[in-house]
Amino acid sequence: RDQGLSSVRTKDTTVNIHVLNVNDEYPYFSQASYTGSIAESSALGVEILQVSASDRDSSVLSFSILDSVPFAINSSTGRITVNGILDREATEFYNFTIRVVDDGTPQLGVDTFVFITILDINDNAPVFSAPGYACSITEEQNGPQSCVTVAVLASMIDAEQYFSADKCTARSTCVGFKALPVTTK
Repeated sequence: RDQGLSSVRTKDTTVNIHVLNVNDEYPYFSQASYTGSIAESSALGVEILQVSASDRDSSVLSFSILDSVPFAINSSTGRITVNGILDREATEFYNFTIRVVDDGTPQLGVDTFVFITILDINDNAPVFSAPGYACSITEEQNGPQSCVTVAVLASMIDAEQYFSADKCTARSTCVGFKALPVTTK
């Protein structure tokens, strides 16, 4: 018994409180969509562009491509690279979806769109409408003031028209040859 004496007794202790984060913030991309371009002759692994994202309550983000395209994405850096054969004549551009997810529980993610244009290179020879062309000239037409016109038709499947010709070869003397663009009406 304390015999009527009241004394206050205290004791100090340390209490650790851990505040757990609830993953309630979605990651977000730094842009609404991304665009890039790459030459159709680009080698595997060439970087096209990089996407970036942030999250207010998670520091670890993971990127992925949701569509079947000839590109790959580094899951931690967001770098998009060539991962297949590109052919501008087969496919001029690609539209695909990128997803970023955080490492929280529950895992949260968002999507964005990427647009990549394939740039043409001169990788296809012109195709002539006939296997060969011939014309006849008389001896009188073979002078310095003579002009003989032969029409040939060649088509290109490349986006850019790379075909040009400025010389001619023949058994007789050739004054010149000029390729004119075909116009369509």
